[in-house]
Amino acid sequence: RSGFSGPFCEAFTCKSDSVCHGRGQCILDDDHTYRGHCNCFHGYSGRDCYYDTCGRENITRNNPYLCFGGGECTVLPGTPPRLGQIFGCRCRPGFSGEACDSFICAGNRDCANGGTCNTDTGICTCPHLSFAGSDCGIANCGYWGGTEDSLCSGNGQCIGMLGYRCLCNDGYTGEDCSSPLCTNGGEC
Repeated sequence: RSGFSGPFCEAFTCKSDSVCHGRGQCILDDDHTYRGHCNCFHGYSGRDCYYDTCGRENITRNNPYLCFGGGECTVLPGTPPRLGQIFGCRCRPGFSGEACDSFICAGNRDCANGGTCNTDTGICTCPHLSFAGSDCGIANCGYWGGTEDSLCSGNGQCIGMLGYRCLCNDGYTGEDCSSPLCTNGGEC
């Protein structure tokens, strides 16, 4: 997307409001290098304001537009009772930011699916084409082979907006939608 650069699109800077997708304002840094960051309007998040903010109205499991990098939109712990429930993205290891859209690995444990961490770049090297993303955490369902029905274990849809990943049908979860979702947050 516009504003991102680097071998894995991991660096971001804005030079005009258009890079903030009409969902924020580009604030130029004071160092006269014409680099800047997006100051997102209410309801939007991410370095380029591309994501909807995770919140009460839009808390939806497996919605890739709320919390990137496999983050989960959930009630934040430790919220004072007088404020009610406050939602936010709970990020996986190595991810940070309001929408979990920044990633730097510190070691192999931060890389999913057998990836290895290049500590010089902070980016994971994925072991095969079945996984992609800076942490190898995006199921690259377009490369799983087999029939269309075998993608996402037949329990979801392969989408390509944020790399290839599975958007699971109701009642299923996991990178390949192979795990049944249990009620009340339990594990099956």
